[in-house]
Amino acid sequence: MFNYRTLAVALTAFLVASPVFAVKPAVAETTKVAEAANSSVAVTLLKMNLNKSDLKELMKVKGMSAAKARKIVSYRKKHGDFKSMDDLKKVKGFAKMKPALKKAVDEQLTV
Repeated sequence: MFNYRTLAVALTAFLVASPVFAVKPAVAETTKVAEAANSSVAVTLLKMNLNKSDLKELMKVKGMSAAKARKIVSYRKKHGDFKSMDDLKKVKGFAKMKPALKKAVDEQLTV
């Protein structure tokens, strides 16, 4: 006999999981593998694209202030797309960032 409870659980799981797979075009997905105890666990990190992200998306980067996000967007409008992550040093204020904060921000961005 068919179990409607199983069908309801499967449909609910599908509906809950489907937004997870919707990725904005400004976000690139990379995967790192970390070993935890006896098994390996895949950790997914989302990186914001410097050339495609708008002001609101850049402000979601941990360690990124609204002022720094505005400077990135302004620099991009004046000089065009970033060619590499090193180009971020050309944006006012980024060359003087503390190394730990710069590393944290760089890990969340891509070109």
